[in-house]
Amino acid sequence: MTTTTTGIPPVLTVATDGGCNPNPGPGGWAWVAEEPAPGEPARYGAGSFRKTTNNIAELTAIKEVLLAFPDIALTIEFDSQYAKKCVTEWGPNWRRQGEAVWSTKKNVDLIFEIIDILQARTAAVFWRKVKAHARDNRHPLNTAVDKLASRMSSIRGDTREEGTVLIDRELRGAASRARR
Repeated sequence: MTTTTTGIPPVLTVATDGGCNPNPGPGGWAWVAEEPAPGEPARYGAGSFRKTTNNIAELTAIKEVLLAFPDIALTIEFDSQYAKKCVTEWGPNWRRQGEAVWSTKKNVDLIFEIIDILQARTAAVFWRKVKAHARDNRHPLNTAVDKLASRMSSIRGDTREEGTVLIDRELRGAASRARR
């Protein structure tokens, strides 16, 4: 494991998002990792579904980022409180309470799969809630992942891709200059 000069393992920040329009309908999910250095392209993974729900797309993005970085400490930026609570609070409680409780819940197979992935990890996962669709681009990774997930949902089929993308930081710079 790589460590920083302070002895603390580096933490990679990755934004996740998912959605569909209409809900349910064609959907997309995506994750975007922070750039390796300012101005360098960021790595991403994304996929689409012929038919899904917003919640499944959001949960799938979390699952896919955990699989993409199994041994790296992560800070996952998210704008879906539902998805985060499913895998960190509600899902573990449902599992403890037994099938009589969790059999009535939606998406439980996917939620339990993510919980199992989280429990098997050797690297930490931290969670950071960010405001969705911030007009001032306050969270550029969230803006990038939202655009990518939206593009994927327009494919209207079952696909997946990986690649790199440049993160647009221009709006954030303009907004902070305007506040001065």
